[in-house]
Amino acid sequence: MEDLNNIAEEVITLAINNIENKDFEDEVIVGLYYICKYIENGHSLSSENIILLKKAISLLSDNLKDIRFAIVLYLLQTIEAQKETKEIKSKFFESYYNFDNFQNILDNKDFILLIFPQEKLEEYLECFNLEFLNDKSFWNKTATEKQQVIFKFHYITMLIYEKNKESFHKMFDYLFKIFETAIEKKDDELVFYLYTPLLFSYNGVSTSFEECSYFNNLVEKKLESYIKNHLIQKYEIKPNRKKSNNKKLKIAFIQERLIEYSIYQVLYRLLKSLVNTEVEIIVLDLNFKELGGSFPEKQNELKLLGCKVIDCNKEFAQNDSVFYSTVQKSLKLREYIIAEDIDVLIGMNARPEYNFLFTTRTAPLQIYWSHGNHAYNIEEIDKKITHCIFEKELDFEQITIPLDKKNNSSFDNIKIKEIRECFPLNTFILGSIGRLVKIDNYDYLETVAKIMKDNPNTIFIACGSGDQKGIQEKIEELGIKDRFYFVGYVDPHLYGSVIDLYLDSFPFRGGESFQEYIYKIKPFICLVKAPNKEWIDKQESSFRKYLYPYSKTKYIEYANAMIKDKELSSRCMEVLEKELKTNEKNFINIFLNIIKKGTDG
Repeated sequence: MEDLNNIAEEVITLAINNIENKDFEDEVIVGLYYICKYIENGHSLSSENIILLKKAISLLSDNLKDIRFAIVLYLLQTIEAQKETKEIKSKFFESYYNFDNFQNILDNKDFILLIFPQEKLEEYLECFNLEFLNDKSFWNKTATEKQQVIFKFHYITMLIYEKNKESFHKMFDYLFKIFETAIEKKDDELVFYLYTPLLFSYNGVSTSFEECSYFNNLVEKKLESYIKNHLIQKYEIKPNRKKSNNKKLKIAFIQERLIEYSIYQVLYRLLKSLVNTEVEIIVLDLNFKELGGSFPEKQNELKLLGCKVIDCNKEFAQNDSVFYSTVQKSLKLREYIIAEDIDVLIGMNARPEYNFLFTTRTAPLQIYWSHGNHAYNIEEIDKKITHCIFEKELDFEQITIPLDKKNNSSFDNIKIKEIRECFPLNTFILGSIGRLVKIDNYDYLETVAKIMKDNPNTIFIACGSGDQKGIQEKIEELGIKDRFYFVGYVDPHLYGSVIDLYLDSFPFRGGESFQEYIYKIKPFICLVKAPNKEWIDKQESSFRKYLYPYSKTKYIEYANAMIKDKELSSRCMEVLEKELKTNEKNFINIFLNIIKKGTDG
């Protein structure tokens, strides 16, 4: 094939020049990739080009300063062998495993995705894990060197690839084996460092209470036991139950990081409501750097509210790198909390520091604040609160945090009209807003499909980021693929005004975006589990039943009713608005009563 050989000669010659200049151009990598594809399809290179190819391979150095060299070598060797081989993959991953310029990898992630695209993610993970198993020196490395391996295994992968359940659970399996060995070897730093990668690779893609409970029992309780049976003895840690003599109740909120996401938005609204009450507030910003750390503007925003904000990474890790001693950071943070005479410690579950502070009994009253993971449970938690809709039989106290009116303002109707015009005319728009993993569930999508089949004038818009593949397979099987639209990450306020009926996901419910939608006083359906017959009877006698059905059958029935009867929707919205106003009025008293009952007890 003359055209192929002309292109190959040009690309390989340019590659040789790039090797000598120690800088590969994008065109070389893309060109070599497409030559690989032609070779795979049965085409071949001329003898002159094969000579050029061998010259290019021989010139490449193993002393890599740019990941592009490893990628180019992989492509050249694949062309030479006329197919990808086990040995070629192994050589690439040997270089990749030992390569420590992480920014260089991220700068070239598009080229990583060329040779190992999204559909090869599990193969990518398997190859990396094989290199880890071949690394006989791993357990003799320094703490930082071990962290670098895990950072590449998990965080770099997460920044290159879209998360999907099957692949990331596979990553969890690999990492969990390392976690177990680290516990056996009493490698404190590695045990703590592995926690968040384990959480993100399992709970980050899980879709059920049972899966979160599995993680809690397998990882969380194991970490709790490690802290109780090893670290408490090692550092001679004593529980702190001493009540302070503070004139004002001192409440410390621990946050994994302060960035522009729903967890921060909820915190901001809560603190804004509390700053002028009889409590003193300290925000402990863990500011974990592995995913970029906190935004300084968010730290300043909380300071302007009147809160004391402590950057725990700056104060206690004393290291601005992504590699630091999480154990020492936790110990110093604990000392600070005790020295500050904190009365109430309120934390979440995304970092090992939470488990450490709770398990070592750092404050007289310790509260877990759930943002969706209601399965999280360790012994030294005194109370559990949540602002999410949850099953009534769970041991949580409900708080309703009002939205800022400015954050839920209406949008120009022209913008809403422009978006609606992107979809078929005269349709009733069903939808949800949030991570796609929450709707990647057959029971939920089957329920949506039944509603759509009962109402031919409906379409569904899935707003949010994530892997679409599993959802696409299910909606094709269910026969709604042509009426189902993925719109990606969106402004939830704007798209909340576009959606006519919000179909909340289950078993994992919508988060902050769903709460924002509710405050628009617009129709929605949210599946809840009925605690008893008395609750069902009370619910069934009110308009509220249409918003909170207790079974999938009722979910479908009430959705159909809301779609077909505008007057019914209006009556339900009147009930909702009244309920929200009552909750907003009583919010501060409810929250403070929960705290005071705990401190008085």
